[in-house]
Amino acid sequence: MSDPPFTLVIKTKLAPPRVGGALVRREQILAALQTRPHDALTLILGPGGSGKTVLCALWRQQLVISGCDVAWYNLGAEDDDEAQFVDYIAASLQSAGLALGADAAGLYNRSGGKSLDAFLAVLVNALQQHERPLYLMLEDFHYIRSSAITHFIDKLAALAPPNFHLVISSRVRPSLDLVPLRVKNQLSEFSFSDLRFTLEESMSFMRNQRIDHLTPTQLRTLHQLTDGWPAGLQLAAFSLRKTQDADAYLRRFTETLTPSRDHSLRDYLSECISDHLNDEELDFLVRTSACRRFNRALCEQITGNERAGELLEKFEAEHLFLLPILGGGAGRSGSLRFACAAAQSGAQTGESEHSLIWVAL
Repeated sequence: MSDPPFTLVIKTKLAPPRVGGALVRREQILAALQTRPHDALTLILGPGGSGKTVLCALWRQQLVISGCDVAWYNLGAEDDDEAQFVDYIAASLQSAGLALGADAAGLYNRSGGKSLDAFLAVLVNALQQHERPLYLMLEDFHYIRSSAITHFIDKLAALAPPNFHLVISSRVRPSLDLVPLRVKNQLSEFSFSDLRFTLEESMSFMRNQRIDHLTPTQLRTLHQLTDGWPAGLQLAAFSLRKTQDADAYLRRFTETLTPSRDHSLRDYLSECISDHLNDEELDFLVRTSACRRFNRALCEQITGNERAGELLEKFEAEHLFLLPILGGGAGRSGSLRFACAAAQSGAQTGESEHSLIWVAL
């Protein structure tokens, strides 16, 4: 009989980021999170650079101060493996003080991956005996595609005692069965519209970045241009440190952002967004980029793509900066505008070409 798989746990994957000097304390959204202490699951969904990780770390600080135990697990592509996921879940919860048997994960490993339910039973029983509220924060859950893992999370949320709370942050909506939790009013969801900075937070962010040469009017304009997107403000701050002519920069930002003028934004968008779009999706975004507001029928007319509705739903589910219009039925809106970035292409031909990549910011 072969030995069970062995996972060498990397401790830094169980540690939250340092946020002692967080530039914005996020009091408003933190207060909203604190109003739902009895939820079994909290989902925090938003695109890259929207502040999910910092928010969770700030919330963790508050929870610890209030007497809760908090476990943390930074997920990566390598964690989409049931055996490794089980080992890290066990290690994370043990590090937060849960009296989980040292060999709890071994129940799964020795079975050759056939006794995930046995591990779940041991885990739920240990949670039942835990005296303090315990939160498990799963960071970057968009890396998880295994149906076995998502089914495990479904069952854990359904069976765990009231003192246990799951917090999942992700760029995309996870493939979880959320209906039972909604019916029981045990689910909280926070999206990009909640994560983006308020005007006051944007102003505070820029002040703390020592961008002190902007007038209140210029700060409001910058907030409107970025729509409170934290990464957008960070990149703007980087550029504004290099210029004293804020009006000229804001005019350029309003008109277009091109690689020759703003490499950092191009690189960020390429990594977080455009690398995950196929040719059909890029073409769709280019053709609809002139529209401030749009719906399925308009997009079908403009693009000639009969899959317009399906693509819009995909972009919205993946939080590619599309927001449903309040009271607008099937309408959707780019939360700011479509920004054009030229990106080097040539993966197929090996030649240096330029293609326009449009994203809804």
